[in-house]
Amino acid sequence: MNRKYIALIILITIILTSALYFLFIRDWIKPASVNIDNMRNVSCFTGNTENRYTVFKGIFEQCKTGSSVNNDEIRSTNNDKDYERITTIDEEYLSLTYYFGGTTEVDNGIVEVNIYTNPQFKFNIFTGPDFNMPLSSLETTLRTKYRKEYGRFSPIFNVISQHNKENNFEYYISPLIYVKDELGSKAGSGGTIDMVFIYYNYCIYLHEGFKDKENLNYSVALDDLNSLLKSIE
Repeated sequence: MNRKYIALIILITIILTSALYFLFIRDWIKPASVNIDNMRNVSCFTGNTENRYTVFKGIFEQCKTGSSVNNDEIRSTNNDKDYERITTIDEEYLSLTYYFGGTTEVDNGIVEVNIYTNPQFKFNIFTGPDFNMPLSSLETTLRTKYRKEYGRFSPIFNVISQHNKENNFEYYISPLIYVKDELGSKAGSGGTIDMVFIYYNYCIYLHEGFKDKENLNYSVALDDLNSLLKSIE
């Protein structure tokens, strides 16, 4: 076969493969830009998980200022940052959910934060992140969730994720991830991002569902969370 035809076939194959990948297979939007300096310096957690409820309760009490308290749930509104925060607690975890737009009735993005213990975190670029998620009756591990939604083999996704371990602090940050329609193509400009922060045997798991990749709210939630954590150090 003429070399020109072979080269043309190879070129067409590359173009078609690339088009399929970027239109129907690629899940990531771009790497996330996250400043984790404050999270790196958190010091209120220790390896003793037997006292976890005491730790959770300390953070929970800090959420009460200027808030509506109902048993084990606290609702508070931050007008400057335009969100309503709902905090719940039990023996196993502490949950903070931020509804942006000032109220749960307005959906301008949601950031969910769960603090719990013994996540058993693992990560490598071949298999991606794996750890026990909060409320595991819904999703056993993050790897299970990712394999279900994005496929078993996602090397580029894993490479542009951010992961590092520093003494007693370890973190994982996913790229910004597209929401897809029933055909497997991206649906609008919305998406999600996952973050994991490990301190000894404690875990902070953050998940944001955003409407627009240019208007992300996780930094606001992280700033508020850091303020709460520092108040109990």
